Amino acid sequence: MSQTQKTLKVLSLIGLFFGLALIVISIPLFVSAHPIYGVSVLILGIFTVISSLRGAKGANTPSMANTASHFFIVELILGILAIILSTAAHLEAQPSTLACVLGAVVTVLSIITLVVANKVYQAYLK
Repeated sequence: MSQTQKTLKVLSLIGLFFGLALIVISIPLFVSAHPIYGVSVLILGIFTVISSLRGAKGANTPSMANTASHFFIVELILGILAIILSTAAHLEAQPSTLACVLGAVVTVLSIITLVVANKVYQAYLK
């Protein structure tokens, strides 16, 4: 396993942790007065978990890193959408602030993981 594959696996495990945290935080948001934002955070969390599992599989099988990068692009778009919904709704409750911060972290993490997954796939093609 090359160094970029190990990096992709570690980044995927970190993304898995943040995805599970987003799923847990989405529950109080959905129950409170902001169900639309809660659903968007839940979708982001579920998709982060799925793309992290795909990234870990792409680290083990470099030919799968290309499909993982597509998942990371969608995760990036969902993260930006969650941040926009959070700021547009002017939410002041603690779970929403934490969800916005986690959404920003997941967005940055998906950019970094996308670059690493692309490097793994390019190394596979050579």
